[in-house]
Amino acid sequence: MTQLKQSTAGGSIAERLVNARKAMDAKEWWTAAFELDKAVREDPRNADLARAIEAYKAANK
Repeated sequence: MTQLKQSTAGGSIAERLVNARKAMDAKEWWTAAFELDKAVREDPRNADLARAIEAYKAANK
């Protein structure tokens, strides 16, 4: 299994969403959760984040 690189600093929300989607596609749930958490902390009212989190929850069932 490939390990996706996590954004640790300076990543935009759009970049974090892309990283989270790639992680979900690779079934790397920890990385996806990390990226989504960082994005939510940066912009908690972002509607794209709400959809991404719902996709994460659905994929992780």
